[in-house]
Amino acid sequence: MRDPAPALVLASAFAAILVAGIFADRRPPDPADVAFRRGLGRLRALREGRRIPPAGIGDLEYRAALDALLASAPPGALDRAVLDRSDDAVLRADLLDAASPDARERALADRDQPLALRLAALARVRSLDAVVRVWRSEPRFPARHLLVLAMGECGRPEAVPVLRGALSDADPAVRGHAALALGALAAEPGAVEGLRAALRDPDPAVRGNALRAMARAPSAADLLREAAADPALKPLAEALLEEIRR
Repeated sequence: MRDPAPALVLASAFAAILVAGIFADRRPPDPADVAFRRGLGRLRALREGRRIPPAGIGDLEYRAALDALLASAPPGALDRAVLDRSDDAVLRADLLDAASPDARERALADRDQPLALRLAALARVRSLDAVVRVWRSEPRFPARHLLVLAMGECGRPEAVPVLRGALSDADPAVRGHAALALGALAAEPGAVEGLRAALRDPDPAVRGNALRAMARAPSAADLLREAAADPALKPLAEALLEEIRR
């Protein structure tokens, strides 16, 4: 008959390891995380109980609680909260200003996020690559005109070819905003050529935006005088010339 002692020793050792693992996972909660979750819960309760506008504008109690939460959040907590699809989108949008650039870009790129959060993230994303990825991968993005506007605000010359392509979009709102966005990059090669093409757009609002964008170019006066030769463009071109002379 075999001695059962070795088997008992192995079983005891295994049980000890298992128990140690269980208790190791039961570490005391981080006080900073507990405080953050409590603060987030308070904001959630305030928002559920009142009609609070984004960022708590006009609600001093909510705004003070939001500022305190943003100032004391432990590392990574804001990013996790922003990307948590199960929570209120407007509340999460209020956290975006203090979230990391990576979290903002991920919120923008995530098609399963509510549109309200994605648009709030778009307003805060400064990565041209992140915006262009959404532009190219989501032809049915509900606010494509805001994507082209954001490209101009990124301030990178690489946006010019993309924006010139957007001047051929079927949506006049996209074309008009692309013209305005080129105005922010009017000193970059190719931007003025794109605006000249937009002056022939069938939509008068697009043509007007192209003229306004030209007024931001280094050679604005010459460009506007050239545009004023077209009777349809002359009134606005001359008004813009008068503005830049002041």
